[in-house]
Amino acid sequence: MTAEMQSILQSLDHLTSADKLLIIEELARSLRDRAAPPDPTAQSAALMRLLDRMEALPVESPDDGFSGRDHDRVLYGDRSCFSPPIIGFSSDIPVSP
Repeated sequence: MTAEMQSILQSLDHLTSADKLLIIEELARSLRDRAAPPDPTAQSAALMRLLDRMEALPVESPDDGFSGRDHDRVLYGDRSCFSPPIIGFSSDIPVSP
């Protein structure tokens, strides 16, 4: 530890808790202000790569025997007040459009 750091630490012993908190806030603010802002070009490129990967994902697996509707029924249940009833699916509770 440098002599300068030792001197700073010794002076902290004489400060109140409130003064120490103010010093912590100022140190944190100074570190945040030095941080470089995010590069919008890099963020945009990363987002485009993510969208490309998402677009390449299969919508449904041809091997599993389930359609997209079947998956929705399994995931979200067979009754939904947010969409019209599925044609060919019987329900004892009517769903209004």
